Amino acid sequence: MRTTYTVKTSITRDSDEKSTQLTLDWDGVSQEDLMELASRSIIITTQSRYRRAKVVPESDVVKVADIGTRAPAVLTPERMIAAAQNFTAEQRAELLKQLRAMKE
Repeated sequence: MRTTYTVKTSITRDSDEKSTQLTLDWDGVSQEDLMELASRSIIITTQSRYRRAKVVPESDVVKVADIGTRAPAVLTPERMIAAAQNFTAEQRAELLKQLRAMKE
């Protein structure tokens, strides 16, 4: 099986983009190989998400089937705690105040 893409590449930030018709030949690739290739991309993307959020959780689960669906991120207590570590003292105090005001 083959898939073909048009990719645009510039050598430097200031240079013009050049188009390439890139064909990927999937013959002879096992499911394990595909999972390894996909895992590399998913790991890099997930690390970028952590950097943007300025939160690196101790553990995380990525549901691969949801990738690309633009499913909203689920805010777990662990993620909230990790995010709060980047808050100022005033922001943490306000968060605690609002949490205490919530009804059980």
